[in-house]
Formats: sequence, C-alpha cells, structure tokens
Amino acid sequence: MKLTDKSGTPLQKKVLVRLFKPDGSCQNIKFLAAKGRGFTDSGIDELLMDVASKVEKAFPEHEFEMVQITHAQFNFVCRGKRVAQGEQCVAAAS
Repeated sequence: MKLTDKSGTPLQKKVLVRLFKPDGSCQNIKFLAAKGRGFTDSGIDELLMDVASKVEKAFPEHEFEMVQITHAQFNFVCRGKRVAQGEQCVAAAS
C-alpha cells in the first residue's frame, strides 16, 4: 500500500542522496521518515537545500552538480575546482 497524505498526494518513505566527493569517494546520506509518515515534494526540496548548503560549506572550492536519479534519489557530483569569474582554467602541463 502506497503512503499518501490527506489529499492523496504520494509520500516518499525514504530519500537517498549520494555525494561524490572531490577525492573520488562516495558517501550515502539516507533520510528515513518515521513510521506512518513520509516526505512530500516540498519536504524533499528542503532536505536537498540542507544537503547543498552543507556540501558548499565542506567543499567551498569545488563545483557540484545535483542529478536526480528517481523521485527520491539524488546524486551530488563534484565537477572539479571552481574557477573565479574572469579567470581562465589552465590545464596542467604533461
């Protein structure tokens, strides 16, 4: 039986966020709703905003992209070091 709110909107029992860090490691972050409860779309948005804020604080010099995998599964993928506006990215010499 699917969990819904009073208006019939489906609720998510769990939300999974995978954080792909700059060093190549992966951290799984699981949010589980209490028994008989679930996450609404706005609740999921709040969770993602909180995760994004913490990622920004933990890795201020890196750029991350959020990729939605399913309705309740998301990846935050490190795309590399942030480049200040007006600067050019310089490739390492081989």
